[in-house]
Amino acid sequence: GAGAGRGGGILFLTSDSMEDLADLHQSLRLLRENFLAIHGAYPVVIFHDGLSSQDQDSLRASCEGCSLSFAIVDLSIPRGTSARIRALSLHKYLGYGEGYRGMCRFFSGPVYDHPAIAGWDWYMRLDVDSFLLSPLPLDPFVALEAQGASYGYIATGKEEEKFATHLWANVSQISATHNLSPRLPEYFPEGAWDRSFYYTNFEVSRLDFWRSDNYRSMFRHLDEAGGFYLHRWGDGPVHLLAVALLLEPSQVLRFDNLPYWHQTLVIL
Repeated sequence: GAGAGRGGGILFLTSDSMEDLADLHQSLRLLRENFLAIHGAYPVVIFHDGLSSQDQDSLRASCEGCSLSFAIVDLSIPRGTSARIRALSLHKYLGYGEGYRGMCRFFSGPVYDHPAIAGWDWYMRLDVDSFLLSPLPLDPFVALEAQGASYGYIATGKEEEKFATHLWANVSQISATHNLSPRLPEYFPEGAWDRSFYYTNFEVSRLDFWRSDNYRSMFRHLDEAGGFYLHRWGDGPVHLLAVALLLEPSQVLRFDNLPYWHQTLVIL
């Protein structure tokens, strides 16, 4: 596929729980059969916070012939975090531990600068329980490039209010400072964000968008506000808000024909 020649790749993040690893084995087998074997040998990176070499070998066997590598990430509260945010950050926030909130932060910023994907121009993200159910009728990297698009997604959802506390207020500050207004009006009835988010368990995107000065300064602002830890801001809402403010509608592509299953979302 086009992405393989231009530095496209697929990334996952997993824990070492038996359940996550069982899902990931299945996800990798389906990825190999229904995408990589058909559309090109894109590299696969599995981010983790401490998989044993035994677990890594066993995952390699599930994606035989794949260009598979592992990269360690630290999902604890970053060293530079202010004392105020550290003091206010609950060990668990509405059932979500620091690791989960660290994951939301990781996929909103640090992932784009991780050395493991430094050479990539495109990425496809899958969760461990994201399953490509049958052969993909198209290569999402090629489809995005053909349209001149920077972001591709499968579905949107609505975030619960309790996980979006102060997010829109902070994004409004950013848009006022940089004189931005949302270009995807369907998510901003009467000018305010309706808490829509992209399901980031499947997304495909150009990395230069997330590495741009505009997005970096947006992430920095949100990170300094502390909302990833204080309010469990999700990467899905952050991605939708960034795309809506910084891309043109023609640069966003919805994939509605990919055979895909993630939890309650099934597309055949």
